[in-house]
Amino acid sequence: MPSDAWPGCHSGEVGGILQAPIGSHHRPLFVTLGVLGAGVSFILYVVGLNDTPPAPPRP
Repeated sequence: MPSDAWPGCHSGEVGGILQAPIGSHHRPLFVTLGVLGAGVSFILYVVGLNDTPPAPPRP
């Protein structure tokens, strides 16, 4: 991975960057956005299933 892939990132620091949101004080925001995103996706999926006619039977 090139050292300029992440601004200010030096080799070996990628683990720290990936773990930063876990210990962040913004964790409730991440959880809320994740739950809302999953809920909206599921609702759109169910609406799409209800609006989609069944496939015709195979001969």
